[in-house]
Amino acid sequence: MITDVMRNSNSEREVFFLLSTYIDAVRFGDRFQLLPESVTTLPLNQSDEVRARLGRLLHELDAASRNLDDHYCEVLREAVHVFGTALELLIKLERRQHALQAA
Repeated sequence: MITDVMRNSNSEREVFFLLSTYIDAVRFGDRFQLLPESVTTLPLNQSDEVRARLGRLLHELDAASRNLDDHYCEVLREAVHVFGTALELLIKLERRQHALQAA
């Protein structure tokens, strides 16, 4: 899965590349356009954007769960996992960069 590859990334650039690749795959493979356009729009190059999109996905997942829409929940859970992993790694890489600059 893309998150496994993402976890081995050593730079923000790699994380954004992999996240953008995931978004492209979802956009072109999603015949029903289940994920909101506000989540799948590119380019994506700031961790704040990833955080905001993850928030939108969580909101959508909550609504889909309430509506008992299992298929949509499955799609959203995957996207939450990918965006969450990307955000976690971006925060880790940013902290590492700040620590290097401080040293």
